[in-house]
Amino acid sequence: MDSIEDVEGQKQKERMLRGESYDASCKLLMLERERAHDTCFDFNNTRYEKDRIRIFREELKVNCPEDSQTWVVPPFYCDYGYNIHLGKDVFINMNCVFLDVVKISLGNNCLLGPGVQMPVRSQLATTAGSEDARSSVRGLRLEIV
Repeated sequence: MDSIEDVEGQKQKERMLRGESYDASCKLLMLERERAHDTCFDFNNTRYEKDRIRIFREELKVNCPEDSQTWVVPPFYCDYGYNIHLGKDVFINMNCVFLDVVKISLGNNCLLGPGVQMPVRSQLATTAGSEDARSSVRGLRLEIV
């Protein structure tokens, strides 16, 4: 049986994916961000492109077609990975940041220049002394076609 913490974490993740206010400090989301950040470190420090694309697709879980010529120049950073959806033949240049608390979609043949940032989340104001780390994406969805 799932613990209360696991159930609450899943609820917060579902709220995040729907673009509602959610608790970014719940254990599940913190662990998922940590995994993605560690995987980005591995991606950014891997020498061979073939190995980087495998890390990008399989470990970071970025959604992109198998028959695509996806090209990502490190460094690359994201919060989760699984909310990123790429069309065919996408090029992402160096030093791009995707804060993917909602779905980020790039269409076919999309080219991103260096230093592109997609910060699609915002922190909600909290009361003084509060440890509440609520975030909101207010129903955003970023799609570039």
